[in-house]
Amino acid sequence: MSFVPRRRSAVLIDRRVFVLLLSYLAGLCALHAAPTYGFVNRPPATGFAACAKRNFPVKAKPFVTEALVTVEVFVDENGIVQEVEPIEIKLVNAEKSDKAQLTMPMFARAGVEAFLGRRCPIVSDNGKAVKYRTIIPISYELRD
Repeated sequence: MSFVPRRRSAVLIDRRVFVLLLSYLAGLCALHAAPTYGFVNRPPATGFAACAKRNFPVKAKPFVTEALVTVEVFVDENGIVQEVEPIEIKLVNAEKSDKAQLTMPMFARAGVEAFLGRRCPIVSDNGKAVKYRTIIPISYELRD
């Protein structure tokens, strides 16, 4: 006796996958359409480093001496950072232990806190200040 799958169940599974795929794509479209921020490929030449707050995570000091956190920053027309999203976290000089890996959320939080609510450079388009977003790498180095 051999097992032959019923055609009806295969169609139902295909419909479920299709509906799931459509809802996923609709969510992606809504996610990308929501922010009305323009995208700047690189931060303005002056002032972005000055608006970041220095904040190496204290609990990470025994395990990590250097990290690179890349964040996406959303700035309004007044130059105030409204939202910060961590994109990537790299531990450059870290111990090869689980405790070093546990510091990654600390660096993500530090990257967000470095810019959130801070005043950053204003970008203008035809003389009018505009909202924008940009990607910024933050280098954390522990110095003696």
